[in-house]
Order: sequence, then C-alpha cells, then structure tokens
Amino acid sequence: MGEQTVDVDQLFRWLRALDVDSCSLEVVTSAMVATRPVRGWLDVMDARIRARDRELRNPEVVPIPPGGPVPPAGPDAGPTPEPPPPLPLPPAGSGPGGNPINDSAGIGHAEGRRRDRVSQVLERFVGLDALLAAGVITTEHVQTICRSIHRLDPRIDAVLNSHSAEIVQAAGELSCRRLRRFMTALITRIAADLKVDAPRSRQRSTLRHWIDRSSGQGKVFAELNPEDYQRFVALLRSAQNQIAGGMPGAEPDEIAAIALMGLIGAVDGVGGLRAVTHVNVLIDLETITNGTHVASICEFADGTPINPADLPYLTCGADQTEILLKDRLPLNVGRTQRLATAAQHRAIEAIHTTCAIADCTVPITMCELHHIQHWEHGGFTDLDNLVPMCSYHHHRSHDQGWKLELGQDRTLRTITGQGATAQDAHVTGPDRLSSPFLVSSPLITAKAS
Repeated sequence: MGEQTVDVDQLFRWLRALDVDSCSLEVVTSAMVATRPVRGWLDVMDARIRARDRELRNPEVVPIPPGGPVPPAGPDAGPTPEPPPPLPLPPAGSGPGGNPINDSAGIGHAEGRRRDRVSQVLERFVGLDALLAAGVITTEHVQTICRSIHRLDPRIDAVLNSHSAEIVQAAGELSCRRLRRFMTALITRIAADLKVDAPRSRQRSTLRHWIDRSSGQGKVFAELNPEDYQRFVALLRSAQNQIAGGMPGAEPDEIAAIALMGLIGAVDGVGGLRAVTHVNVLIDLETITNGTHVASICEFADGTPINPADLPYLTCGADQTEILLKDRLPLNVGRTQRLATAAQHRAIEAIHTTCAIADCTVPITMCELHHIQHWEHGGFTDLDNLVPMCSYHHHRSHDQGWKLELGQDRTLRTITGQGATAQDAHVTGPDRLSSPFLVSSPLITAKAS
C-alpha cells in the first residue's frame, strides 16, 4: 500500500468542464473513475465536520485522536481560502433529521446516523481517511468495518485498537466482500485468544422499516441469519413462480414485492386465525364527498401523503369512522381501564403524525400513548390526558420525572432537567390541528384491512 497523491482540485475542474452529452465511451469511463476520489474527499470532509460538531457540542467528551488532516485539494493547494457566504438554513431541529448538523445538510435521521458511524470509524482507525480521500477505498469499505464491529463484546472491541494498522491495510487491498471475511476472521481469532464467546451477530435476525421522506416510498431492510434467509428465499421464490406467469413484462423486483405482500396476507395469526391488519387512512369529509380542494387532508396516520386517485382502492371495503374533536366517540373511559381504547388511538392518530415531543420525527404509528397524569397517581384514561410518545421519550419522561402540561388546544409544554422552570419549557402542538380547515370539517378515518 503505497503513498497516494491525488489532485482532487484538478479532477474537480476537469469534471466541471466536461461535456458529458458529447464525450466518448472512453471519456465516460475516465469520468466515472475521476468521481471516486472527489466523492471520497467529500465523504472525508463530511466525517471531519461531524467529528468537530461532536467535539463542540460535547466538550466534556475527549475525542479520539484523528488520523490527520484531510489531504489538500492538490499538491499546491496553498492557504485555506475564505469560506463562502453562508446559505440560508432551516432553524435547528426543523429538518427531516431532527438534528442541527443533519438539518443543515438536508438529510434524514437514518442517513445521518449512517454518516455518524462512518465518521467515528474514520476517527478510530488512523489512515482510513487518507485512503478514502484518495479514492483507494469507498465509503462502503468503511461501512463494512462499521457493521463488523457493531455491538461487539467490549473486551474484543478494546483489543481491536491494537490491530488498527492491520485493518487499514486490509481495507486498502481487499474488496468489501473479502474485507468482511477478514474482519470476521480477525474478531474470531481475538475472541479465541481472550477465551470469550465469538460474536453471534450472524445468528441474530433484524428488520427495520421506514418512509423515505424524499421519495415517499416505504423501505424495508432486513438482516437474516443464514437459516432464516434460506427459508425466506425458498418461500419467496415459490410465491414468485406462482404469480410470474400472470404478469408478463413485469420486472423481477416488482414480482418479488407483490409475492412478498401475498405471503404477508397469507400468514396466520395467533391461534391459527388469519392475521387482520389495519391501516388508517385520514381524509377530511369535504375531500371524500366532493373531491380535493386547497385545504384537503389525504394521508396515512404518520402524515405520509396519499394520491387522491388511490382513494377508491384504499377505502374499498374499509370501515369508515367519523372523527370529531368532540364527544362523538367514546373517547373518555376514566378509571375503568388503563390502556387506551381503539377509538382513542384513532382520535390521537387523527391529531398527531409523530411523537408529541419537540423535534422528534418517530411516526405516530410507532408511538405509545402516555398518561400526562400517571395512571398510578390517579390519572384518567381520557383523551385530554393522553399524548403519543416514542419509546425513547416515554422512558425518559418517567425516568427523569418530566413535567408535562397539555392545553385544551392540545399544545404540549414539556419541562425537563433538574431545576428547570416554566420559562424553560419546550412547547409543541399537533400537526393536523394546526389546519384551520379542521375547525369546520370532520375528519374521516378509513380503516383499510
């Protein structure tokens, strides 16, 4: 692994001057090769900026010594130029990531976490940043290392630091697939030397799902252990073969998605009963009766918009319930039961799209209903005593003794921290109640099975 010298500044100028529409196949290939070190240099800059952001926001945390400065843009880069005038940025916490550094870049929470992990690995393993900035490796190599060391036994993780040079050299010489095998072998060897159990990450199956805020598409990411994966693939292929003949011209990935949804619908629930799924679709009465208008509400419970053209499909055969923010539904049950009723859940979903805590973007569909006045302290299971909270904030509110006040207009005042006063309260309001249209029109929830 020799010393890498890349004039990123020169490459960037060449790419900016390139007329892609008229270049030859050879030049197209050269251009793609040239983008690699430019992209790598930007990824390293992103990682360094995040490291500095962590240091400034958490001064009590001693940062891991960095692997050196980012390589200059070219051999004769000269002194650092003055920064450009700042762009107009959204206020902190207002963007999709709910985090200032992510909001300023306009990226979501999941992508922000991925970049944070890359930044931390580049800090830890000295020399990776230089390889990435030179285009020798890609961010995928760094992510391979991230996944390999995720949730390691602390004893194994500590020993890895002494193998830093070995890991960096392997990253510069191996493909991502071979690097993953190298990391697995290294970690297994360290575990054997320490006489501790080797990590069983391959045996643990995980699944995540979320809405991509830029495309509006739902995304599902699963990591299955080898046995679960083989059973899943066999089942999916069987379902694909059954429907492929009736879908001429369809793309394989589209057939796979339809086959998967068919498998989900065929799964039996507890006790052998078919599982019944409910998807709440929220539409205002004017839209459902007379069509869309300037203040139309047509969305899923988490605020994801729906194309009005899809309404006939979504509401066909669905139960429809009118949600009035009055006493049209049995929303108050007092002390007769601790858990919220189905009607209360539907009413909360008609009001909120996310966790009620300021800047939290966890969808309402993944939240729990929290009693403002705790049940064990005599609180009622009534709508005016319930707010949605994600699991993280729900636990913090109990463990740290937060003070919550819910106004008649559903404005929530949250007071956190030792010695905090009313002046320190975070004030948030529900999304859908901010629409003036809801004052005069009821909301319809179509529970599509």
